[in-house]
Amino acid sequence: VYKRQGLEIAVQPAGDEPGATAVAADGETYYVVDEENTLLGIIDSNSGNRTDVALDSAFDRIVVDPHGEFLVLYFSGDSDGQVVARNLNEVGIVDLRSAPTASFLTLSSRPTAIEFAPPFERDGAAQRLAVVSSLNEITVLDLEELEEPEDALREVPLTISEADTVRRPVSIAFDVTPEADEPDVVRVYVLSDQSNDITEISVQPAVLPDAERKLDPRSTNLLPAPARIA
Repeated sequence: VYKRQGLEIAVQPAGDEPGATAVAADGETYYVVDEENTLLGIIDSNSGNRTDVALDSAFDRIVVDPHGEFLVLYFSGDSDGQVVARNLNEVGIVDLRSAPTASFLTLSSRPTAIEFAPPFERDGAAQRLAVVSSLNEITVLDLEELEEPEDALREVPLTISEADTVRRPVSIAFDVTPEADEPDVVRVYVLSDQSNDITEISVQPAVLPDAERKLDPRSTNLLPAPARIA
């Protein structure tokens, strides 16, 4: 710790080759990707303690859950002129609720943005979801099912055919408030560019009694948007 111009400045090691960084909503926890050692460093600014989580790739984007329970890492697709072999469809998900652990999933399309749904309950159990935006689709991530990737991912197309106009999600909102007639349904609203509609996706419990997954996007509706997003 040192002082400069009346400010007290603390310096923390960020790894051999620090890359992507992010700050928790409380402003007290910092996250940095050590690209050289393929680690995520979690730094407590109050104590100075650092926890390292092993990654399988040097991701260059970090999105932190506003509620402090998870973070998601992914690739921007920018190479800076370097030839690097990367799985651009991969995401890394870190559960921060106890001893931080990372899980890795491969999507069918490259992520362009991540949004976290607020916490909610189903049958008295806490649930967490995130939505990954990609060209022409979103992917619903069940953050409570990370040990079974096939059960954690549900992809929802935003177009009907390849001939449709490319849709890029530009805004995502969630409604996790239970309704009297559908208490277990969570709704996701997606606004895309080049569209006059908002896509409403209903995520509800899987309908098949022997389905291992808990949640399933079962219906998609188009709602008129107030204005076209160019």
